[in-house]
This record gives sequence, structure tokens and C-alpha cells, in this order.
Amino acid sequence: MKVLITDTNSDLTEHVCSVIKKLQPDWDVVTAESGMQCLDILGNGLKADVVLAGMHLSDMSGFDLIKRIRDDSDIPIVLLAEDHNVELLVKAFETGANDYMTKPYYDAVFIARLKALARRRAWDLQKIENEVLDYEFSEGIKG
Repeated sequence: MKVLITDTNSDLTEHVCSVIKKLQPDWDVVTAESGMQCLDILGNGLKADVVLAGMHLSDMSGFDLIKRIRDDSDIPIVLLAEDHNVELLVKAFETGANDYMTKPYYDAVFIARLKALARRRAWDLQKIENEVLDYEFSEGIKG
């Protein structure tokens, strides 16, 4: 699995990277220091399975980054926050986030949630592929 982490809080980024390396050493982790760098990485063909976005980036808010990613992609996005503000939680989901996690991050739960997001996306992609194959097959029978 490929994880793209975007946050200006280097302590948080390092912690998340270390958790992933400890519990899922086969996962690839790419980091970006700004929202634009994250968008550039995605735009240059990185096939990330999930994006972890901080709330406050150096060049845009986490909400703005989510909106920009949603313009082109349905990749799972998790907004990482430092508080349990219900209004921000609701705004994150309304903006297009798939999940919202606040400190403290319980390592095993954190990894399980990332796996669940990736699994759901894989199921969605498989369903779309099956629908396309079913359509092509039915059109072939008609033709």
C-alpha cells in the first residue's frame, strides 16, 4: 500500500511514518511538506492508496487540499487533527474526507482504519470493473 502524508507538523509526520514502518513495513510512505507539493505528487502519477492530510498546511488548509484532490480523484483522504472539534469533523466529511482522526492516535487502530479505507476503495474499483465487463459482455451478445 502507498500512503501520502501531507503535514507541516514534522513531529506528527515522523510519528505517523514510524508507526507505519513498525506495523506495516511493506507499505510505501511518501511525504509532502505543503498542499501544492501533495497535489504535484499526485498529479505526477503517484498511485497512492490513501492521503493523510494535516489540518493546517503551509500554503492552504487541509479542507482546501481535500477540495482540490476531490476535483480529480476519489482517493481515500484522512484529515489528521489535534482536537476533537465536532464542527471541524462535520466540515471534513462535508468537504470530502473519508475519515478524520485526532490525537492520540492509537497505533493499531490507526493502521486498521487505513486498511479499511484501502479495502473499501478496492471493492469499489472491483465493482466498477465488473460493471464495465458485464456491459461489454452484454453489448457483445447484442451485436
